[in-house]
Amino acid sequence: MSARCLRSLVTSREWDIDRRVVFDRDEYTCQHCESAGDEETLRLYPVGTVPTGGPVHESSLVTVCSTCAAVLRDDARPASAADSAASNDADGSATLAAIAPDELFALVHETTRKQGTAVSDAAAFASFATTLPSALAGPDGDGDESTGSGDRAESPESPQSTAPATGDETGDTGSEASVDELSREFVTARRTLLLALSVVDRRLARLDQFESDATESAAAPLLLDFVDTATKLQSELHDLVSLAELVAASIGRCHNCFEPLAVAATPDGPAPSRPCPTCAQSPRDTEAWHHADSNAVDFERLFSATNETLRDAAATTETLTERTTALATELVEK
Repeated sequence: MSARCLRSLVTSREWDIDRRVVFDRDEYTCQHCESAGDEETLRLYPVGTVPTGGPVHESSLVTVCSTCAAVLRDDARPASAADSAASNDADGSATLAAIAPDELFALVHETTRKQGTAVSDAAAFASFATTLPSALAGPDGDGDESTGSGDRAESPESPQSTAPATGDETGDTGSEASVDELSREFVTARRTLLLALSVVDRRLARLDQFESDATESAAAPLLLDFVDTATKLQSELHDLVSLAELVAASIGRCHNCFEPLAVAATPDGPAPSRPCPTCAQSPRDTEAWHHADSNAVDFERLFSATNETLRDAAATTETLTERTTALATELVEK
């Protein structure tokens, strides 16, 4: 489903779910700006992949206020004063000259701040996911001790973030943790991260609309560099989510709700056979990560890919910090 179709679901369909279940879970608080609300002012927003028909599981939905819902919709009113200040040229694109430097600076700063938080959250989520095979093999789990080494993924420090992403924020996920606790932690962390990435995607889309000839504005090429690098970082963060979801699927858990998947016997061993019986999501395909001679997932290779992606994200973050500084300097001098 396209991003436009996904966002349009917020207002174009009646969710086949008791909205109060999600509102109660989120304590009637917007999960983006943390403002309190009620059933009149709050909205449901889908994260990840959501079925186009039938019931929607609460793990796929998050509570947002009407203002934040507008930011997340393609047809939303401007997300900030910077957006509203932009005029449109003949082809409908916003012109960089139409926005004041301080307003553009505010939009860039907010985008950078939110993406910095997403970097930290993504590193913590990826690190937590790599502990799942060994955690579920503990006394309270139902995993197979042979499924993985349990080595945590590296958690690089993010120059954009106010605190290093050590992965400690996820808490103790050792073998003594119950399956319910692991499930709740995985689902909550994934949902929070996907919402943060959606917000940044939206703001980058707005920034990408500001176009101007480089001879008219010295900020134009700097803004282009910033958006390109931030977009690259977004792709790497989305890759980290996908890798964490593969870990869940590899231990027989749904990547969306973390409930057990229906498993069928195959010549090479058990494998998920149909959509999740709890949330109806199709299981992630783990075949590309199997050992060459069996149906078992090669966790060492999967975790190595996670660490490599974390290192790539850290390097991209450093480049983005440099380009953000260059753009900010140009805007402040104006």
